[in-house]
Amino acid sequence: MIKGNALQILRDKYTEIEDDITFREFVELQADKDPNFYRNLFDESSENDTATPLTERQIQAYKDFLDSI
Repeated sequence: MIKGNALQILRDKYTEIEDDITFREFVELQADKDPNFYRNLFDESSENDTATPLTERQIQAYKDFLDSI
């Protein structure tokens, strides 16, 4: 469900910033400010229209993803 390279892409972006925030905080900020965040995070392109709310499965996958980092 979550793209295999999503974690690496986020880590690469995180290393470019100079803020004193945790990686998890960075991911949560990206989710809040980037309208394409979930489209880039999930494999299912049909479920990732920015105007379409996340499915229950995607919400749980995102929570599990946050818990794993």
